[in-house]
Amino acid sequence: MSNNFQDNTPSEKGPLAWTNDSYVNFYTLRKNVISEQVVEEMAKEIVIWARDKEDAFVICEFYLSKGIPKSTFYKLCKNFPVMRTALECVKEFIGMRREVGALKNKLNSSMVMSQQAKYDDSWWKLEERRADLKARSQSKHNPDVNYTIVMEDFGKKDGKSKVKCDREGSHIT
Repeated sequence: MSNNFQDNTPSEKGPLAWTNDSYVNFYTLRKNVISEQVVEEMAKEIVIWARDKEDAFVICEFYLSKGIPKSTFYKLCKNFPVMRTALECVKEFIGMRREVGALKNKLNSSMVMSQQAKYDDSWWKLEERRADLKARSQSKHNPDVNYTIVMEDFGKKDGKSKVKCDREGSHIT
C-alpha cells in the first residue's frame, strides 16, 4: 500500500496541525494535502486492507501506518461520506474476522468479546440489553442476593430443560 498523500514543506507560520485541506504526517513531520480525490483513494485502500489482510484486527493499524493521527482519521470520516462508508465496511470485515477467529479458537475469545461491540452493531445491542437487564435487576431486587438467569435448553425438541435453578443459582435436577 502506497501513501497517496502529497508531501509539502512545513509552514513557517506556526505549529503544524489539522486544517480543512491538510494535516501533518507524524512520521515525516510534513503537511499532507487533503482533497476529495486523496480521501477517495484512502477509502478504497482501507477497504482493500481490511478485506485482504488476514491479520487486520484493529482499525488504528491502518491509519497509524500512514502517519495519520487518530483525531485526523476520524475527522476525515466525519467530513467525507465516502470515508464514513468505508469505515463502516472496514468495521464489518474486522468484526467478522475477530468473531470467526474467536469461534475457531484462533483468537482469545474473552479479548474479542470485550471489544466486539466496537466492530459489530449486533454486539452493541447485546451489550445494551445486558446493561439494561443488570440495571433493572439491581434496582428492583436486593443487590446482596445473587440471581441466576436460566435460558431455555434449545437442544431439547420441546425447548424445555430438565435442569432448574433455585434463587441462589444452585442446580436442582
